[in-house]
Amino acid sequence: MVLAAAALLAVVSATAGSATAAPRRVVARVHGVELIARHTQGTFSGYVTGGLSGGWLAIVNHTPLNPNARITSGTFSLAASLGQFGHPLAARIDRGSIRMTTPGAHCTNQTFMVTGHLTRLDSYSKGAFTLTLTHFRHDILGTCLSYFATVNGTLKLTP
Repeated sequence: MVLAAAALLAVVSATAGSATAAPRRVVARVHGVELIARHTQGTFSGYVTGGLSGGWLAIVNHTPLNPNARITSGTFSLAASLGQFGHPLAARIDRGSIRMTTPGAHCTNQTFMVTGHLTRLDSYSKGAFTLTLTHFRHDILGTCLSYFATVNGTLKLTP
């Protein structure tokens, strides 16, 4: 009984200490895929490595892609671990841009530079992401179709 109480006290103390610890600056690598592509919205999911490890989900609202677009809003959720403790993070995407970097002539792959700013980050004062979005395309019966998309880049969180 005493041993169980001591173990419970150790867990509570460790958890309480981690909840009050000040956040640190984080730079992480972002990897993912586009799950749903709509005319003015993309839904992405993947994982982060480096300064954090875990999974993320983002819904990005933007103006029509022609060939560039402006990010107008969105949401970003991250379920990551910092050390041995879980660290959920929910944020708003308040602005950003999508800029074509490779047009994909003759129905080859297209690439875009995607940058965005995060707000309402729980214990962080600001956040930003810089990603390369790749649209994989193929000509099928004379029509150029995007059949898959990936994102890779960097996430920065500042206390």
